[in-house]
Amino acid sequence: MGSPLWPWNSFSRVFDETIENSVKQLKTDAGLVNPDGVVTTNFMAALLSMDAFQLLLSYGGSADIRAFQQEMNRKYEAYIGIMPCDGIYGRNTNTAFIYALQAEEGLPVGVANGNFGSTTKNCCPTIP
Repeated sequence: MGSPLWPWNSFSRVFDETIENSVKQLKTDAGLVNPDGVVTTNFMAALLSMDAFQLLLSYGGSADIRAFQQEMNRKYEAYIGIMPCDGIYGRNTNTAFIYALQAEEGLPVGVANGNFGSTTKNCCPTIP
């Protein structure tokens, strides 16, 4: 019989190959290439977030938006953490896009804030 916190006899409490493969699958769904089974802080947050990492066609998700979300995770994890990859362009996607702009403008992680304020505007190139 399991302890009060873990009443399921089949749960081994061991980080085994099955769990490692699940972590790798989540990382793949999030857009990472050649993922490992290490659970970083960002991926623990993603696991606990209840966000979707599969394309949600029935909710209006787009494969193109999902590919964009995955690319953002690959390139800007230090700025955005791990964002959902459901194909729905929402608040998370828009904020991540602003962080990416700030990263490309050269703002350090501790300075970038995901807001399109005066510093971000001043750093944007002028297009004639």
